[in-house]
Amino acid sequence: MIVRFSQLRILLGDFQFAELQQANCILGPAYFILYVFFIFFILLNMFLAIINDSYSEVKAEMSRHKHEFEMIHFFKKVKLSCMILHGASDWRCVNVFD
Repeated sequence: MIVRFSQLRILLGDFQFAELQQANCILGPAYFILYVFFIFFILLNMFLAIINDSYSEVKAEMSRHKHEFEMIHFFKKVKLSCMILHGASDWRCVNVFD
């Protein structure tokens, strides 16, 4: 239990490196460096997985709503509705203001 508490304190930055070095001059610093290295990469991978998952969700949502903000699509809809209202049967320009 004490070891896990010490590892948590190392993870949070509350540690005494001199005590680790004094306990064992080779294994103490080696354990500290390896522990911090592996925990850093585990946390970094978790962060990147969250970012990657969010990016793929947003990208999928944007592909579904691809034409939502395009002005050409909007103008085509307006032109088609004006043609229907004025009874035009071909794609020639219809003067809406007449």
